[in-house]
Amino acid sequence: MHRADEAMLRSLLADCFRLLVHTETREVPIYALTVARRDGKLGPNLHRSETDCQANGARPLDSAPPRAVGADGKPACLILPLFARGRFQARGLHMANLASALNNVVGRTVMDKTGLTDSFEFDLSWTPDPLLQPGVTLDGAGQQATIAGPSLFTAMQEQLGLKLEAEKRPGEVLVIDSVQRPSEN
Repeated sequence: MHRADEAMLRSLLADCFRLLVHTETREVPIYALTVARRDGKLGPNLHRSETDCQANGARPLDSAPPRAVGADGKPACLILPLFARGRFQARGLHMANLASALNNVVGRTVMDKTGLTDSFEFDLSWTPDPLLQPGVTLDGAGQQATIAGPSLFTAMQEQLGLKLEAEKRPGEVLVIDSVQRPSEN
């Protein structure tokens, strides 16, 4: 959200609900994206890419990446996040972009601490958390979910040679001081 839009929204909420807020710095939980092995070896599904989609003007995680084709006939820039299905494929992506994409999947901020500066291609598959719950069905016919693979955390280590480590760091949080029900006029 742009700062101007945020200011307008805060003003509207303040008028309608007498909302008073402030921000403060607190210790917040995050994940650090790191290389899993001490020797720096990457996993079998993570490879350096000859294509750097950011350098070529592509916006990371764009829903319609450039259709340029690489020397091998595959798309030069590929970003295919199917998080609800437990799959994320990319080509020409930086680790900072992978970390950013994982924010919504794991429910907290992910910071790139891999030290890897090249662009990469990878294919990551895991079983999404909702499918790990007992009684979850895949369709209206009551078909029981089949656990097809590892959790995201295990898949990251096994397939990419990366891991998500829980940490705490100072972060800005929004604190609600007071709020009232709107008047009926």
